[in-house]
Amino acid sequence: MERIHIIGPAGAGKTSLAAEIAAALQIPHIELDSIFWLDNWVSLDRETFRRKVSEALSTPQWVVDGNYSSKVQDIVWGSAQVVLWLDYPFLLVLSRLLRRTFRRAFTRELLWGNNRESLTKSFFSRDSLILYFLRTYKKKREQYARLSVSSEFSDLQFVRLRSPRQARQWVEALTSAPARSAG
Repeated sequence: MERIHIIGPAGAGKTSLAAEIAAALQIPHIELDSIFWLDNWVSLDRETFRRKVSEALSTPQWVVDGNYSSKVQDIVWGSAQVVLWLDYPFLLVLSRLLRRTFRRAFTRELLWGNNRESLTKSFFSRDSLILYFLRTYKKKREQYARLSVSSEFSDLQFVRLRSPRQARQWVEALTSAPARSAG
């Protein structure tokens, strides 16, 4: 397993898990948000985003985190071997997302480019990530359930992780496995 894509709802912990796996396996970590977002929360146009993702995936090994289903899923899944789906309970993800949002807003954590989260943007705007999560959690969950059994993606190994404990166990099993083959 040298090409892993981690998907799941906003705030589930995709980036943290991807960074952990990449460090353990000593392979590149590709964060789709860092490619997509330019300064001042300006997003890349679709074609440029697709090109940059393709370039990032040109290495033989990687861990990618992020969804962007309608924009680059075909590119990522066309190269991936494993899709890790963080299918955590609604309240767990919501609490993680709220904690992360407050932490980032109060610490003024730098994200991508010059972007920072703010309480105003997070809670009182149409671009609110909290609102996005509330609107999409169920829909994305249903979408990933369908895709995980679709014959179109039968070459991919889907791993549905329903708790952080299962994720830890999966990573432990991966990193304690006998020597990986190169390539």
